[in-house]
Amino acid sequence: MGQLDEAKREFQKAMELSGNRDTYAFIGLANINYTLSCMHRNDINGQEAQLRSALSKYFGILELDENNTYASLGIGNLLAEYGKVDEAKEVFKLLANSEAET
Repeated sequence: MGQLDEAKREFQKAMELSGNRDTYAFIGLANINYTLSCMHRNDINGQEAQLRSALSKYFGILELDENNTYASLGIGNLLAEYGKVDEAKEVFKLLANSEAET
């Protein structure tokens, strides 16, 4: 986990420097939580904590930028991870439609 820890520290620095408004760093932190959840497959509580943290971050990003595709994709991935495949498909459809409109 050395590289993940190092990346997490760098993203946290970027967030501090930006007043917690750097959406790229925020995405990085959320993605690290998602990655850590995959590494906790044998620890349900650990996995759940990482997934919740990632989800919270993705929604926080959408509060800063409601059109952030990366955050929406992250939410879709997490919904699928939770077994909510129909909801995940809806997120992905909305993203595809919004991309087609631009």
